[in-house]
This record gives sequence, C-alpha cells and structure tokens, in this order.
Amino acid sequence: MPTTRPPAVAGLFYPADPLQLARDVRQFLAEARPHDLAPNGHGRDAVSDDETRHARFPLPNPLPHESPLSNSLPQAGERTNVKDNLQFSGEGAKIPSPQSSPASGRGGEREKPLSISESLRKFHIKALIAPHAGYIYSGAIAATAYATLKPVAARIRRVVLLGPTHRVAVRGLALPGAEAFATPLGIVQVDLAAAQAIAHLPQVMVSAQAHAQEHSLEVQLPFLQSVLPDFKLLPLAVGMATPEEVAEVLETLWGDEETLIVISSDLSHFLPYATAQRVDHDTVQAILRLRQPIDHDHACGGTPVNGLIVAAQQHHLTPHLLDLRNSGDTAGSYDQVVGYAALAFTEEMKNEH
Repeated sequence: MPTTRPPAVAGLFYPADPLQLARDVRQFLAEARPHDLAPNGHGRDAVSDDETRHARFPLPNPLPHESPLSNSLPQAGERTNVKDNLQFSGEGAKIPSPQSSPASGRGGEREKPLSISESLRKFHIKALIAPHAGYIYSGAIAATAYATLKPVAARIRRVVLLGPTHRVAVRGLALPGAEAFATPLGIVQVDLAAAQAIAHLPQVMVSAQAHAQEHSLEVQLPFLQSVLPDFKLLPLAVGMATPEEVAEVLETLWGDEETLIVISSDLSHFLPYATAQRVDHDTVQAILRLRQPIDHDHACGGTPVNGLIVAAQQHHLTPHLLDLRNSGDTAGSYDQVVGYAALAFTEEMKNEH
C-alpha cells in the first residue's frame, strides 16, 4: 500500500490553508532580489570580510497588538514572539553575492556582469543552503535562494534534500520509507530509484520516525513546489555522520544539471543581535571558502553543510552568498536571535558535443 508522509508543521511554521500558503510563497519569491551568479575570476580566499558583513535591518513599524498566531509560528528554536501583519520586503540593504561583484577590465574599466540567464549558460546551480524556521522569520531569506532557480527550473527533475534531525536521534542519514510527501500545495513523489541507489551504503538507514515530525525538510517543500514544475524528491534526515559519509551519499546521487542538492540549515541560535552578526559572518566566511568543519553551535545543519563542503571541493563548486540576516531583522526581538543565510553553489557546465 503506498505511503505518504503527511504535513506535520502546516499551521505552525507556514500556513495550512493552500491559498494563503501559495500567496505567501509567491510574495516571498517576487520580493527576492535577483543575483548574478557569474564567477568574477577571484579565488574563494579573496572574498573580503566587508562582503559578508551584514547591516542591521530595521524592523517594520510597531503594531498596536500581538497576533493571535504568535503561538503557532515558531522558528527553529520554537520562539513565538510573532507580530501581526508583518510585511516582508525584498528591498533594502541585502548582502551582495561575493561572486557577483563585476571584475575590473583593462584600464580599470568595469566589465559588464552577465545576467543570471547568461551566466547559467556556462554554470548551473548545483546546490542551495536555505533556512528552515517559521516563514515569518526566515521565509524571505529562503526565497532568495529559491528565486535563483527560476531561469533553470525546467531542467531540475530531482531534488536531494538534506536537513538535520531535531526530534529523533539517528546514526547516519535516514530515508523516510515513504513513497511521497504531502504539503497543503499537493503531493511530491519520492525518487524511489535514487533511494535504492544509496540503500547499500552503511551510513544510510530507513526511519519513518525521524521524518514524522521533522520540520527542517518539510518547510522547504512549498518553495520547491512553487518554483519547480516537475520534480521528484529524495529527503534525508541527517543525524550523526561524518562529512565524508554525507559527501559519499551526495556523490552517489550527484547526477548532472537535472539534480539539485538542497541543504536545510539555520545559523547561530539565541545570541544577542550583535554577537550573532559576528558569529554568522564567520560561519558564512568559512562556507564561502569551503572550509569545514562548521560547528553545530554555528549551524544546526552543520553535518549536511560539512558534507556539502567536501563534495563542493571535490567538484570545484563556487559558493555565492545571496542573503544573510537573522530573526531580529524580520520578526523577532534583538535580545536572542537566530541566524539565517541563503547560499548557492554553481558548477561549470560540461561541454556538449
């Protein structure tokens, strides 16, 4: 009998109503600032600190009352101080991609950067890192990652989605044992052939329990459903594993441009605003330079992030910072914040003959 994993956090981390959810995701995507992902010719170690130092984003205008939904929209750490009717804007001082600064041409002239569609003729997006808090906290940042897929959405037919386990401890990477995942936007089929391809690996197991209440994977699905016209999903709940074990799974599933890897991770948790900025800045610097390990205190999805870094080194991927903020910039107080980043990793296209 076919099994479908039902939504577990609809109405908590994102709207349960399909129409409201679709509207919210469309708005997030529409307001996400586009980024040029063309490499600028500089080495990864040339990324400057200034390019990842994020400004303090102003909160929306104060509202006269707290939302009755404030107890049903937690972020990764279960915070619940949500304000009613917060408006998210793609405008403002977002962080530029370190790889998107135009390179200097001859005579000090600026070369015109390639557009996203032009740059993706030579390079394609192989992986994303996106946050997994309640949408009112991190939805705008996640949308910045998923908006980059719009020019290439039709090419992507399989998404390998890795996120940390928050409720059930597992050793290795857990498949769900389900044939599909459901959200209010519909059903996403699990790629059973891909699951079978990694089933022989000793670090891969099956645990329906690990997936049953896990939000880190589920909150990514409405964005994927809204951007990609036709894809299958391979969801992996990541527990205790080495970076090399994660990278081995990714290598087995690597494929070509039809396969997208998504790592679900927030950054630091419950630090004061200014401290979180410094810590998250350092974490992003390490990712941009493909340096691991990333400590779990600095990224709750450190294990899959570290595995991606190993794979990125092996495949010569180029990381791009798309957005870097925290809950103090979106819907929370400045006293204790959770950090969020959106990153894309591009891979050079193989020559077609």
